[in-house]
Amino acid sequence: LFFDEVSRLLRDGISAEELEKAKNRLEASFLREAASVQSRADMLNAYSVLSKDTALVNREIPRIRAVQLDDVHRVAREYLTEQNATVLYFLPYPPEAAP
Repeated sequence: LFFDEVSRLLRDGISAEELEKAKNRLEASFLREAASVQSRADMLNAYSVLSKDTALVNREIPRIRAVQLDDVHRVAREYLTEQNATVLYFLPYPPEAAP
């Protein structure tokens, strides 16, 4: 099912409407995360640790807004491959070991 959806994405791409919806969700999530002082401090700490540049936080929304349909398709073709996938198979507990 997952690989079927990835194949559809690679074949058909996404619509401008889907991209806009995803960008709106990311932007809203980012703004919600920055709503409290504690959350902003956590966010700045994460930017400091991961990128060594806390000023990146100020460019996050413009970076989200700048994503175009061809960007999504290019990145999907590069990273959404079966060779890059990790597949987990879950087996049911044996009846005597069930929690």
